[in-house]
This record gives sequence, C-alpha cells and structure tokens, in this order.
Amino acid sequence: MKTVKGKRRRVARRRPKPLSVRERQCLAGISVGFRSAEIAVLTGMSEHTVKTHLSRTYRKLGARGGANAVAVGFRRGLLT
Repeated sequence: MKTVKGKRRRVARRRPKPLSVRERQCLAGISVGFRSAEIAVLTGMSEHTVKTHLSRTYRKLGARGGANAVAVGFRRGLLT
C-alpha cells in the first residue's frame, strides 16, 4: 500500500508480460554465452533485431542486463 497525502490506497500488482518466441530464443542464446551476432546467425535475424528483442526482454523481466535477465529467466521457469 502507498500513502498519498495521508490516505492509503492499494497499488495493483502487474502481471509479468509474457515473452515472445523470438525474445525467448534470444534469452536462451544469451544464457549459453552467445553474443548478439552469433544469435543473429543462428536464428536468421539481423544483429539489430536481436538487440531489440533482448532490450525488450530485459524490460519485461525487470532486468538490468544479460546476466540478470538469465537469472530471472531461470527463476521464472523460462529457461531450463
């Protein structure tokens, strides 16, 4: 609960946004140590597109970077 000018109000908890198939592929690539360029070659995407997917993945997971995103992914069962 948050207090605004002495009044209490409930803050709705947001449900985590699901990752797209491509975002999961990029996250899986990062988890095994591939760089963006290597993920691009393996998936047939451009490197820029891979970086875009990773950026969106970090935002959706609330992660600060690749290692943090992988840790969150494992905790949420997105990676095995």
